[in-house]
Amino acid sequence: MRAPRTLSRLAAATVVVVALAGCSAAASPSPAPTSAPSATASIKGSSADCALGPNLKCTNADLRGMNLGGRDLSGIDLYMTDLTGANLSGAILTGANLTSAILNQVSASSARCNNADLTHAAMNSAEFNSSGFANANLTGAFMKDTQLVRANLRGANIDGLHVGTGVDSTDATCPNGSKGPCTWPTN
Repeated sequence: MRAPRTLSRLAAATVVVVALAGCSAAASPSPAPTSAPSATASIKGSSADCALGPNLKCTNADLRGMNLGGRDLSGIDLYMTDLTGANLSGAILTGANLTSAILNQVSASSARCNNADLTHAAMNSAEFNSSGFANANLTGAFMKDTQLVRANLRGANIDGLHVGTGVDSTDATCPNGSKGPCTWPTN
C-alpha cells in the first residue's frame, strides 16, 4: 500500500489569497488534508489575483472577460471592479457591492442581483434577461442598449437611474410591481 500524498492534497485544498491591487480577503486556516476543497477560488486576472466567493472582497480589480457564470458571489465586494465582457450568467450576486462597477457588455442572463448595490454602476450594452434585481439599489446607475427582458426589478431603487436608448424591459417586473416595459426616471 502506497503512502498517501498528504502534501499534494493539502496544497490542492488550500486557498491562496494574494492581496494585490486592492484585492483582499480574510484568511482562514488551511483545511485538514481530508477536507473537501473550498468553494472559494482564486481568479487570476490580468492585473490582480483575487479570491472570489461569498462575502469576500475584490475591489478596483480588472476582471474583464472573466467567466464567472454560475458562481456563488453573494455578498462579495466588487467596488469599482471592471467586469466588461464578463460572463455572469446564472451567477449569484445577492447582496453584492457593485458600486461604481463596470458591467458593460456583460452576459448575465438569469443572474441573481437581489439586494445588490449597483449605485453608479455602468451597465451599457449588457444582457440581464431573466435576472433578479428585486430590492437592488440602482441609484445613479447607467444603462443604454441594456436587455432586461423578463427581469425582476420589483422594489429596486431607481432614483437617478440614467437610462439611454435601447433599454428593453419587455415582460419585466418593474420596480413598482407592474409588468414591463418599465417607465424609467427622466434625468
